[in-house]
Amino acid sequence: RALDLDALFLERPEGIFELRRGFRLEPGQKVLMMEDVGTTGLSSREAIQAIRDAGGDVIAAGALVDRSSGAAQFDVPFYPLITIDVPSYGPDQVPAELAAIPTTKPGSRKE
Repeated sequence: RALDLDALFLERPEGIFELRRGFRLEPGQKVLMMEDVGTTGLSSREAIQAIRDAGGDVIAAGALVDRSSGAAQFDVPFYPLITIDVPSYGPDQVPAELAAIPTTKPGSRKE
């Protein structure tokens, strides 16, 4: 809306990104692929491929927030609005001081 340009979105009804709901691209139509929050870049790369498969020409990628710590790499220029360095850990790699923090399950109440 801010750029006064059309906006489309991709969905994963079967686990693979695709254009739906009547959205379509003209062959060679230039596209800026935007994501909300990028962590690894995998979803963005999959979205870029889906846009290309639909006939679009991805000229750049963007994200509202890049929290990949530099891991997100693309074959087009990448423009995040903000970059936040947030470490992430595998289940067996959580530091002891973080693992000791009590958690609650979604929907439960702490009394």
